Amino acid sequence: RLAHPSSSLSSSSSGAPHVPEQPKAPTEPSRPAVSVEKKVEPVVPKKEPEVQPKAQPQPPVSRPDPEAPPKVADPKPAKLEEKLSSVHLDQPQKVDQQAAKPSVPEPKPEPKPEPKIEVEVSVEVPAKIEIVEEPQPEPEPEPEPEPEPEPEPEQPKDEKQIAEETFNLLNANQNSFTQQWGTFQHRNTQIKTFMRWANYHLQKRGIEIQDLTTSLADGVNLINLAEILSGVDLEVKWNPKPTNMPAKLQNINAAINHFKDHGIFIPPTPSHDIVSARIGPILELIWAVICGYDIAKAHFDRLRGHDALLLWAAFNAQDYVLIENFSHSFENGVAFCALVHKHNPVAFSFHDILPIRKTQNLRLAFEEAHKEWGVPILLDAEDFLDAPDPISVMVYIYQMYLLLR
Repeated sequence: RLAHPSSSLSSSSSGAPHVPEQPKAPTEPSRPAVSVEKKVEPVVPKKEPEVQPKAQPQPPVSRPDPEAPPKVADPKPAKLEEKLSSVHLDQPQKVDQQAAKPSVPEPKPEPKPEPKIEVEVSVEVPAKIEIVEEPQPEPEPEPEPEPEPEPEPEQPKDEKQIAEETFNLLNANQNSFTQQWGTFQHRNTQIKTFMRWANYHLQKRGIEIQDLTTSLADGVNLINLAEILSGVDLEVKWNPKPTNMPAKLQNINAAINHFKDHGIFIPPTPSHDIVSARIGPILELIWAVICGYDIAKAHFDRLRGHDALLLWAAFNAQDYVLIENFSHSFENGVAFCALVHKHNPVAFSFHDILPIRKTQNLRLAFEEAHKEWGVPILLDAEDFLDAPDPISVMVYIYQMYLLLR
């Protein structure tokens, strides 16, 4: 406000004491008055707190785009202060209520939760069910199960089948008689054993053969052997002194048919091979006859054939030595001595039998068995220098089985 000169007059007219005026000092020339305007800060009326409405469920906020530019705060509050500072008190101006509101920062978007898969399982609880038991009819008696038929007992094998199985042991051991002379391991031992076996039976008619191959070529000695073993003479006519090939073939066929008629297994043997003195077919024929008339008749403890022979030997020698086969178990002669000593303990002292005395043991056993029971000496101690022939040992063990029992 500007000062007015009349203000001093009004003040003097009042009741205050009068003060004498002081001499005025020389003053400087008066300057024009300058009006000073005071800045008055505007008064912002207080606002009553607004009642915030209840928060309504907001839709899920979408995730912010990481590539979008950052948001800038609203510049309205700064502009509002500039406007208020320029307003005069005498001239009130309208204040933008909307601008005066403090800016509320926007809420940060919450990360969108991963969707959860919820499976609703509805279980229906059944209502209570009342079970009414109805009278059941009495069960009919079950028919008695038919008794299972007992398995038919295995038919015992006849001697012909056993003889055939024993004969086939040669093929199982790869010791076929039809092999060539030079490749057959125990050929010489078998020729000697089979010839001595044949002479053991032919001696009943005063016949003795010296060569197994040539002595059977005309069929006469073969017919005599067939009649002795079977105990029946041939019904067909045969030539006692054949001189030509047809007569020899007729005699050989008559002997083979006689063996077959009495249930002896005979392999297919061409007659002309016997006439030609081929050792392979001749050995096969004699071996088949031995199996049919001797080995197939052995039986011991429900076993028959060669199994019965091996079990008989092992049983009688169990207190002395172990017998497991027809070859190496008899190689050193101790097993033969054990069988002899079992049936004649006074023949010799078994303590003197040592495995290293191989030749002495074999000779002692063969001589004592022949002297005591008449067992034919089909083998020699020299036949056991190498691995013994199981076929020849089996033939000799049957003679011990037959006579020592």
